[in-house]
Amino acid sequence: MTKSKAPAHIKNASTKKLLELWDLTENMKHAQELAIVRGWLMDELEARDPEGFDRWIDSEDPNADPKDFIKH
Repeated sequence: MTKSKAPAHIKNASTKKLLELWDLTENMKHAQELAIVRGWLMDELEARDPEGFDRWIDSEDPNADPKDFIKH
């Protein structure tokens, strides 16, 4: 998804923390930096639970919460 490598603090964070960080980004003003960070979060969440990630992405609900799909 992203072109740059995620920083160590994202790779080393717990899945619960990654999901909390995702929540924090929900209402932030859209910017290129935010897109990069969200891409890192998505990449890491997908790597940890590919099936849950796919269920979340494939959900028909545009407001679906990744916590409802990804094991943590």
